[in-house]
Parts: sequence; C-alpha cells; structure tokens
Amino acid sequence: MPSKNLHDECKCGARKQKASPQCRKCYLSSVAAVKYSCSVCGKKRTKTTADICRKCYDEKRSREYLEGNMLLGDTYYVQGSQNKYTYARMHARKVAKKLNWINSCENCGFDRVVQVCHIKPIASFPPETPLNIVNHRDNIKILCPNCHWLFDHGEL
Repeated sequence: MPSKNLHDECKCGARKQKASPQCRKCYLSSVAAVKYSCSVCGKKRTKTTADICRKCYDEKRSREYLEGNMLLGDTYYVQGSQNKYTYARMHARKVAKKLNWINSCENCGFDRVVQVCHIKPIASFPPETPLNIVNHRDNIKILCPNCHWLFDHGEL
C-alpha cells in the first residue's frame, strides 16, 4: 500500500500530495482571488470556514460574553475540559477584560499579575443560574495570585 507522504508536482512545479489537485500555494492564491461577502455586514472578504468577517465575529462574541444569558448547567465540561467550571471562569475573565475591571489587585494593589476571583463560589450556584448572575461584578474580586489564595482559604 502506498504511503500518504508520496508527492507529485503541481502545475506550478511545486511538490504536492497526490491526493490533492494542487499545491497549498496555488490553492490559497485561487481562493484569495475570489471575494465573498460577510453575511452580517456585507463587507467583501476572502473565503474562510466562517460565513462572517472577523470584526462581526468579535462583536458577536463580545455581546454573548456581556449578556451571558447561557445557563451555568449548559457550560459544564465545554469542549472536553476536565474541570466542570472552566467555561464559567473563562467567561468571567473575558467580561472583566472587556469591561476594564482588571487593573490591579483590590487588596494589595499589585498590578503585574491579577486573577478573577468569585466571592460566592461557582459550585454554590444551581445549574439553572445564568452566567451573567454568576459573573456579576458584585460576585467578582480582582486579586493577585497571593491574595486570591488567601481569600480562597479564608485568611483574607
């Protein structure tokens, strides 16, 4: 049986895999020549796997993060994570960054490395709770790693 690594020549003279009709460079140049419209704003762009442009995608994600209308129970073990609350923590970091909450530690003022800390633990919320409640500003503290550890262990 032939190996998958056998190469053939493209029309341009570059080596390619036999299974593909053209080399990567020729494929990308043929795709770049065709312009597609973003399904949201209509702006012309090159073809990608998404049907919307990067700007519209970023705006959509920002709205989703800020609204946080996803339920906590729907985020458990997202994308094969081994920790049940990974998505909820990531959401808290994104919201804090987007709303410029992250400046310095609220306890000691250290500003090099800060973390998002939940005052009421995520595990204490029922699965029906929306993320915007879990990650509300009243439930978030911005702490340096040392103060975060002290807070989690009841020493702060």
